[in-house]
Amino acid sequence: MYKATTETMMTPLPLLLSLSLPAFADATVLPTWALVVGSNRPGEGQTALRYAHDDAERMAAVLAELGPVPPERLRVLTDPDPARLSEAIDQVEREIVAAGLDRSRLFFYYSGHARASGLDLGPERLALSALRAQLERVPASSRVLVLDACQSGALADPKGVHASGTFSTVSVQGLDTEGTVVIASSSADELSQEDESLQGSPFTHHLVVGLRGAADRDADGRVTLDEAYGYAYDRTLLSTSGTRIGRQHPTLNSELKGRGAMVLTRPEGASARLHLGPQDEGELLLARDGFVVAEVSKVAGEALTLALPPGSYEVVHQQGEDAERCELEIAAGTSTLYAPTRCRRLRADEARAKGEAGLADRSTLVETVGIELSIGGTTIGQDAYTTRLEDFSYGEGWNLGLVGSARVSYSLHRNLSLLASTASLEAQSWQRSIGSEGGNSNETRFGWRGSRTMLGARGQLPLADDWLVPYAQVEAGLGTSFSEYQSGEDPAVEQRQWGPAIGGGLGLQLMPSFGQRRWRHLGLFVQVELVHAPVLKNLLDETHDLGGRVTTVGLRAAL
Repeated sequence: MYKATTETMMTPLPLLLSLSLPAFADATVLPTWALVVGSNRPGEGQTALRYAHDDAERMAAVLAELGPVPPERLRVLTDPDPARLSEAIDQVEREIVAAGLDRSRLFFYYSGHARASGLDLGPERLALSALRAQLERVPASSRVLVLDACQSGALADPKGVHASGTFSTVSVQGLDTEGTVVIASSSADELSQEDESLQGSPFTHHLVVGLRGAADRDADGRVTLDEAYGYAYDRTLLSTSGTRIGRQHPTLNSELKGRGAMVLTRPEGASARLHLGPQDEGELLLARDGFVVAEVSKVAGEALTLALPPGSYEVVHQQGEDAERCELEIAAGTSTLYAPTRCRRLRADEARAKGEAGLADRSTLVETVGIELSIGGTTIGQDAYTTRLEDFSYGEGWNLGLVGSARVSYSLHRNLSLLASTASLEAQSWQRSIGSEGGNSNETRFGWRGSRTMLGARGQLPLADDWLVPYAQVEAGLGTSFSEYQSGEDPAVEQRQWGPAIGGGLGLQLMPSFGQRRWRHLGLFVQVELVHAPVLKNLLDETHDLGGRVTTVGLRAAL
């Protein structure tokens, strides 16, 4: 069995657990080796996962930052085969033996496909019984094995275990941090899921957030095994309750003995922390570089500190029906109070969609539909077609480089829009006068005007809280010309011709916001395009391009 994606669903083997609650916190920091594995590769009949590598990277990051696991004791494997994984475990065993320590810890994490019989590492399978036997040969005094995969509960020893809800509800006398504990992402008859909104597994996401401090119930700056599991259990159950696949119950099997709590991370020692005070409340989603880092539910009256990498964050903060998108800077070496800046209120549909595909990716522009009206000028080209007119004694009467356009844009994404436009092309008039024997002259006039209708796409990069939006676009469609020839008093001869039209350009929008509700529906833009529209042809097959370099300024209305 394997992790459920939107394309595949299978039923996992029942997973039985035994749970235990240590009574006292262990103040010592055990030397810890960590082996973190992420495998997107599918086995037979399975679909490739999308986020197992990302899950592994996030787990490795929190262990390195807060574990503490020094770099020389941390290994991250992506898409290994059984031989490579087995060799990595053997290497950890050799290093622990060489260290000659009385007490040490092994942390093993796996995100990927699995069945009841083993881990699916691409076309090969590693039996769970062989994996557990090899891990238990590692001479560490305690082992934490975390598996985010369907049917991975088969790794746990079923002897004497039982299922339970929250980890902290069960206590066993005489426990310490020695032995083996196995945490699995789902329980009997359930699927382990991937969540596109988090770009990863809900279970791993909440476990990592818990290890960063959200699970620190007693606010002592340390996250213990029972705190981390309890937080991951509650949040995973909540976040999967409304999915098509259904609720997912993380489970745990413990063989710890003695006394003392197992401390997994120490957020108090982080280089950067975010502190939310008792007055802060609501659902907060924090993203950095387009990836969701933490999603927490904050209740009033309690303080919360998260250990996060320093840097610039985007935040979606929702309280009831009100939601806003803000920016937040977390400085290194400090505990930063939650005081976001440059906030703007979100529409109801934006707030509801806050869990779709990474904050930076899913943050749409303020509008969905934009209407642009512009006016400007185009260059008037000279070519073989106009030279032929001069050969026939025509002279330019007038030419009009003034153009206008109307365009509708539809924002698929913060950085991508579809376009539909109509615009005028150049207009010219030519004339000649031929004298007759009676002293009269014959006036001949010839002129044309053109237009284009196009579809295209625009890539845009909102800056300065979306006030400035530079963009680049390409368009293609149909151009047309309407020409008229009149000689003396004879009736005019009219002709319409068609041809391809293509264009590409650069532009800059200025879309200011106003008032507390960040009203942003009207702005200006300037744009420069190169347009090619060869839609006028004479009897000698000489073609005139009605395009050119087009520069326009206009008004943009956002809906």
